[in-house]
Amino acid sequence: MNILKRICRVVDTVIDGISRVISFLVLAVVAIIMCEVILRRIFGLPQIWTTDLITMLFGCYTVMILAFGLQHNTFVCVDLIVERMKSITRHWIALITAILFQLPFAYFLIPRSWTFFYRSLSTGERGYSVWAPPIWPVKLCLFIGMVLLGIQILNELLKQILWLLTYYKSGKQEPAPIYSMSYFTEKHGD
Repeated sequence: MNILKRICRVVDTVIDGISRVISFLVLAVVAIIMCEVILRRIFGLPQIWTTDLITMLFGCYTVMILAFGLQHNTFVCVDLIVERMKSITRHWIALITAILFQLPFAYFLIPRSWTFFYRSLSTGERGYSVWAPPIWPVKLCLFIGMVLLGIQILNELLKQILWLLTYYKSGKQEPAPIYSMSYFTEKHGD
């Protein structure tokens, strides 16, 4: 059981680190926007590449931090009913929804995003603007983001299972949360 907890911690640490590095893409987007504004407004030199690059970088950023969002429970959740449930019920709901919805989502998207990327790379797909940038780097980011999300989904699923096993082993006493648990593992006024 301790080995599985360590695995969860390692996965969380790796996902957290990768996501923090990826978060610097926002600074690149801001820098490009500033560059475009200065060149267009002050020097009267609009650029053909800035809009495409901003869109591509922000798309990469958004897709590649999905795992971080799942890990830190930053997704929108309407919890009017779940919030009033006991902790054990929340864990069971989290486990069941992960199995029914999150795992099939990852199972479906990971191989398709690889095919999406590989087709773009092998055909030399370009953007539709005058600048015509290569599109495969964005599609590679989609694949990497989906892989990271799939790993984090499995990690969250493992945390739920570990919590439930510990709960039932200890005579139905609530164990301490496992590192960086999702919303359903947190105590909300039971």
